[in-house]
Amino acid sequence: MTNTNWKCLALGMAAVLALGACGDDSGPGDAGDTGDVGDVGDDGDVPDGPACTTAAECDDDNPCTIDRCLPTGCSNETAPDGTPCGGDPCTDAMRCEAGACVSGTPDLDADGDTYITDVCGGDDCDDADPLANPGMSEGDGDTCTDGRDNDCDGQADALDAACSGQVCVGDGWCFENPLPHSLAHGAVWPLSDDEIWAGGNGVVHWSAGEATWQSLPGTFPVTSISSIWAGGPNDVWAVGGGIWHFDGAAWTQDTTLPFAAPSEVCGTGPNNVLVAGSGAIHQWNGSGWRPLLSGAAETFRALWALSPTDVWAGSYNGTLMHWDGTEWTTVPSGTTSRITALWGAAANDVWAAIAEAGALLHWDGTAWTRLDTGFTALIAGLAGTATDDAWAVA
Repeated sequence: MTNTNWKCLALGMAAVLALGACGDDSGPGDAGDTGDVGDVGDDGDVPDGPACTTAAECDDDNPCTIDRCLPTGCSNETAPDGTPCGGDPCTDAMRCEAGACVSGTPDLDADGDTYITDVCGGDDCDDADPLANPGMSEGDGDTCTDGRDNDCDGQADALDAACSGQVCVGDGWCFENPLPHSLAHGAVWPLSDDEIWAGGNGVVHWSAGEATWQSLPGTFPVTSISSIWAGGPNDVWAVGGGIWHFDGAAWTQDTTLPFAAPSEVCGTGPNNVLVAGSGAIHQWNGSGWRPLLSGAAETFRALWALSPTDVWAGSYNGTLMHWDGTEWTTVPSGTTSRITALWGAAANDVWAAIAEAGALLHWDGTAWTRLDTGFTALIAGLAGTATDDAWAVA
């Protein structure tokens, strides 16, 4: 096993662990342990459809069905009611109802604070929160520690200049730089030793010693970013109640994949980005999404790709599955605790965090073994750029 030296660093009020020499269900017999994608979900629950090799072959021209290519053939499941299905959500609010695309009345002020959502050209940065709009102020009372961008200026809490000197401890001392804040982090991704992305309530970009908070656009409010991955400064992906992409200038929401509750994202380049969630893993090939795994019994909470033919996925019940470019194989993990994060520097040097304080699993190319770091925090995210430059967030 790689010799491991864990260190601790604070990014705001969220604890971030730095790994000095490394880096972010169930056992045999469960669904998927044969390693054949076709075996996962092959229990008769999904009716047989026309034979297919890609989801595109299953397109039924109905925007209110989820077209998938399963081992049993094409599947065209009815999309959940309320799913956007075309048109302009700011003018006709077309949504799916009982499998049909119908027009509705757009709600441009969902929180009733009299400000129009910025998604539709207004200036309300969070249309689900009446306490966040341009008419509010930041820097008074609890507004420097409430986790909101109260005045919609793009900076929240102590990251807002109006809160400078407002975050204080005893004896009259106040923080100036770096500033702590109340935005909990649940994901981290380092591009280099001085450029880091972290996700939580929005995203935080740390570059050259300065941290900036960025809100995310979208029809639905972001509750928490659970995973973030960056292929470069102009190619950053974040998931958590939705899927977002940063092109170096602005964040946009990707609504082309009707995926319930995506929880994890990783990739190896702009043409190989993977998103996982409940029972499925989808791959972005640079122009569209295709299912890499579907119909699985597991809900995946961790995902890591070393290459298109070397992918690990971890679930809520401790299952660890491996993709070799052809088939999925379930590998014994030795735990039934939730897999919270995965990261690896090489095919024989992969790390998994589990839902036990300070606990990690390590893959040496042959088997998973447990390591207790001695830290009392539950590790939520792992990532790195090399064996000796890796980070963890708790």
